[in-house]
Amino acid sequence: MANAGESGKIMLWHIPTGKIRTPLAADEQPIWSIAFSPNGKYLASGSSDHTIKLWNMQTGELSQSLIGHDKAVYSVAFSPNGQTLASGSYDHTIKLWNVENGQLINTLNGHKKAVWSLAFSPNQQVLISGSADATIKLWPLLSPITTIKSSFNSKSDNFREAVNAAINAANLTQTANSLQQWQQIVNTWQQATRLMQTIPVSSIHYPVAQQKMIEYQHNLNYAHKNALLSQK
Repeated sequence: MANAGESGKIMLWHIPTGKIRTPLAADEQPIWSIAFSPNGKYLASGSSDHTIKLWNMQTGELSQSLIGHDKAVYSVAFSPNGQTLASGSYDHTIKLWNVENGQLINTLNGHKKAVWSLAFSPNQQVLISGSADATIKLWPLLSPITTIKSSFNSKSDNFREAVNAAINAANLTQTANSLQQWQQIVNTWQQATRLMQTIPVSSIHYPVAQQKMIEYQHNLNYAHKNALLSQK
């Protein structure tokens, strides 16, 4: 099991014993998303430094860095066969990467805001993306030119507000150096968490909202810690 967040470190747990393994010193900037490859060989991490990093889980060493996004990477997902990695970014794009050689396969354009979640269909023929623009898009991957197959709109104002609050908190974190600033970040993460808690089960955003609440709580704890440290 793995966990990451504002600290820039990836924490690993050995599930049978519950013991923490040696952390991966991934980044000096927040890590927004992580994913294991289906065979457990790699762990991918998406960071505020605009990169995706692939970690070898047998050695704990960095295998390669994937560079191509212009802004923070908020979502990563492996294809079921583990050969392709998808990444979604605050730059509104989705990129597809060859896992073995790190080469960029394709860039998918269509979202108008940050791409928060990605998932491959079991047959690997379609990639599904969820965005802060309140749409879910389906991308057929076997066609010669990958274009949007379907797009679903959502009227969830609370979801959009929660995402915007999270983005604001993340941006504030990068320059915070006072108690007042950390308290503002704490308040913003609390607002984002409360808004995500209001997303109903019937909403298309519900699965993402549940995941984001866990991430937001982790980031809130980090902000609380720094607020306390800034008082000393």
